[in-house]
Amino acid sequence: MKLEKGVIVTDKAWYRVPARLLRDSRLTGADIGVFAVIADRADGDTCTMAAADIAAELDVCKLTVKRAVSKLADYGYIAVERKAGKPSVYRQLLLAPKRRSTDKAARSEPRDISKYDFVIEQSMAEIDRELKEAK
Repeated sequence: MKLEKGVIVTDKAWYRVPARLLRDSRLTGADIGVFAVIADRADGDTCTMAAADIAAELDVCKLTVKRAVSKLADYGYIAVERKAGKPSVYRQLLLAPKRRSTDKAARSEPRDISKYDFVIEQSMAEIDRELKEAK
């Protein structure tokens, strides 16, 4: 997993990242990646997913996911409902709820992110400018 121009990139997929997360200096790349997976997999605003599955998606260890979930919940980015012996239910609190397609084939096709390069570069320039002004 790596963070590139405001996008989390893994061997399996890419995820857009809200600028608010990028600006939060308390968060690591893994924290941002966990939020991105939860937001991407959400049906509406909730996602039911095991920590091990999130870890596999991001190619990080399960403990890293658990730490990230704890931080994201503490900082108000997600709410977590834990169920003994079952995957947790995560509610992302930052983005507007979205509806997922029920067509698995449509969700599994590769995404072309080249059309977002300009927007991503512009957003990163704004973030860089804000960080410099904050210093």
